[in-house]
Amino acid sequence: SFPALARIAALLAGSRRLRIFNTALIRKRPGSAEQYAQVGWHCDRAYWATCSSERMTTAWVPLQDTTVSMGTLAVLSGSHTWPDTDEVRALRTAKTFIAEDHDALWSRLESLRSDGVTVDVRQIELKRGQVSFHHPLTLHGSGVNLATTSRNAISVHYQDGANRYQPATGADGAPATYVHDPFVRRRPNGDPDYADPEVCPPVWPPTAPSWPG
Repeated sequence: SFPALARIAALLAGSRRLRIFNTALIRKRPGSAEQYAQVGWHCDRAYWATCSSERMTTAWVPLQDTTVSMGTLAVLSGSHTWPDTDEVRALRTAKTFIAEDHDALWSRLESLRSDGVTVDVRQIELKRGQVSFHHPLTLHGSGVNLATTSRNAISVHYQDGANRYQPATGADGAPATYVHDPFVRRRPNGDPDYADPEVCPPVWPPTAPSWPG
């Protein structure tokens, strides 16, 4: 469960308790034009509308030395502190992990400069064994892998102990859902239980019990 990572995530979240929310293994094949070859600028919070917490955090763990040419993680530095304008809010809530038009998305971001927003791209080059953490409102993405080997990385999404399911509505007006909602146990009122230890195990403190939902 890598308690060192959980400890750092707990400090960043300002929480004494931490659970896994989800994990993902993302592979970019060399020179690939497949679906995830380029990840659009997005915020993780856009996919967590059913979460009550604003303190969740993500650890990005590359499984090899990862350079810009391999399509490493890129962030817009300080984007989690941008002013909460209508356009910034629209960008933060857009589900653009898979973007239909990357150039149009970038143009929207660049247009924020006219409002005094600093749009500063930071490419996070990491060695195997290093890790990068980011805030749920940090806009981030990645480019195509131009190297000759695959770029593999694990994303670990952590939730603080206070996080609970909350009803939310998607952009289409339908109830928002998260991918593991059908698999977690139910709370007494029928809501998904994000404290289900079978799906969202506690990881901090290291001896954390399975907290009741």
